[in-house]
Formats: sequence, structure tokens, C-alpha cells
Amino acid sequence: MYEKKVGRAYGRGCLLSCGVMVVGAVFGTLLVGTVLVIIRGGDVEPRSPRLALALLVPIVFMAVPWAIAAVVVLARSRRLDRAFAPWGVRGRQAGAVMRSWHGEIGGRSFDAWFHKGPTLELYLGCEPATRAVIRRAGRLASAFARAFEAREPISPPPLDLAGVSVVAEDEDWMRRLLSRSAAAAAVTALLEESPRAAALVFVAPDAVRYVRRFMPVSEVEPDNLRTWLADLERLAAAVDAVGPSPTAVRPTRLETWARTARDRFLNAVLLGLAAFFVFVLGALFLFAFLNVGTP
Repeated sequence: MYEKKVGRAYGRGCLLSCGVMVVGAVFGTLLVGTVLVIIRGGDVEPRSPRLALALLVPIVFMAVPWAIAAVVVLARSRRLDRAFAPWGVRGRQAGAVMRSWHGEIGGRSFDAWFHKGPTLELYLGCEPATRAVIRRAGRLASAFARAFEAREPISPPPLDLAGVSVVAEDEDWMRRLLSRSAAAAAVTALLEESPRAAALVFVAPDAVRYVRRFMPVSEVEPDNLRTWLADLERLAAAVDAVGPSPTAVRPTRLETWARTARDRFLNAVLLGLAAFFVFVLGALFLFAFLNVGTP
């Protein structure tokens, strides 16, 4: 069930976070101790080798894990790009945990995101002009629907699939869509879950969207992508056949940003933080180099 997958995923995340904090605390203690030993091992004069070594130790110690992380991220990015290569889309990196691909598939705009979770999101353009989400039913899913979507699931669900919850802004439109055999078959196939992964299908104002959460990176490979995209294309074609919803909603700025440009904001933030970090380190190094040991 979806709830069990969520619980296990968050449990793994909490354990990993605790482990990182413990390792970070030990690492920081050793780092500070090393610097103090170097400085207090004798008188420290400005421009002395001992001072330079004390200032360089933190930089070297921090550079090693950063270099390891960079190698791991680069290897993962190349692996993910190879999975998307058959469609001729190029990847863009956003920090260490997010990568995206943008282009056109079968005459439709295409956007994909891979980020922390691990989570894969696939968008395929169409014009439903409404919003809906299809997920595995359960107490947690129902609570999210009530809290964040302020809507009760359609009852009975307009889909002959056990344990499914459908929440829609336009219930009549959603029933017409899922009454089509092609749409129902595509959604049923997309909601198939592996022992770890949990799947959701969304209808957005300008696209159909497939989200696969808590999935192993090994699942992102050309054969799986080909299957998921084929189902999304069938669903998008069914949406076009039904026609736009009479509600005719348009995507919000946040929805457009989340689909096409969330990496630009993150890259700008990370670049600013990196510049600030370099500035602070440079200022501390220059201050110590010029003033430590002076009367």
C-alpha cells in the first residue's frame, strides 16, 4: 500500500539524516581539534607556514567530501542522460539532487524531472483545462486530498481498479475521460507499483503528468521510460479527444515554473550561497594572514 511505501521511505530518510548529522559532528570536532593543535603547537606569526597550514586544513577537509559528491552526482547524471538519450533531450543539472530534461516527443511538449525521493516526474503537453489526481486510495491519501486539495475523492471512482482514489475539479469531465478504454488502460498501467515505488497520475491545465516516488535509480532506463511515455501519450490523446473542460482553468505561474524552470531558481540560490561562502573564507584567510601574531 501507498502508506507503507511512504512510511518506509521517510524512515530511510530519517535514518540517513541522523547518520549524516553524527558523521558531521564527529568530522567537525576532529577538524576544529586539528586546527587548534596546529595553531597552539607554537607561536603563530603572520605569514608563517603554521598559520597557512591551519587555515588550509578546513578547506582541504571540506574539499574531499565535495569532490566525492561531485563524482557521484556526475556518474548519476550520465546514467540518467543515457536513459533519455533515445528521445534526443539533453539534461540540465540543478544542485546535487535535481536534474531535468526538456524537448518535444510525438509533437507534444515534454518535460521531465528527477529529484530527491528519488522521484521521477514526466509531463506531456495537452489541453485538458482542468486539474485532477489519480492515486492509490488509503487513509493517508484521503487526508492529503482533504487538507491540500480541499476536495473529497469521487465516489464511486470512475475507474475499475481496486484501491484507487480520484480527485477532480470537474467530476463530469473526469468521468468522460476515464470512460474511454484507452484512457482507463493507460492510467491503470501507469499506476502499477513496484515493491518500493509509488505512482500517481495528474491532469494539469496544460499537460498530463506522471509521478513515480521512492523509486530506485535503476528503474530510470530506456525500456521503462518508453513504456511510461507510451501510456502518457495514450492518455494525452484521450484528453484531446474529450476536449477541454468547461471550467477552462489556465496553469498558474507556480505550475508553469514547476514544469519548466524550477532549476533556474535553485541554481541562482546555490550560486549565491557558493559566492558568499568563498567570500567569507577569503575574508577570514586574509584577516588571519595579516593580523594573527601582531601585537
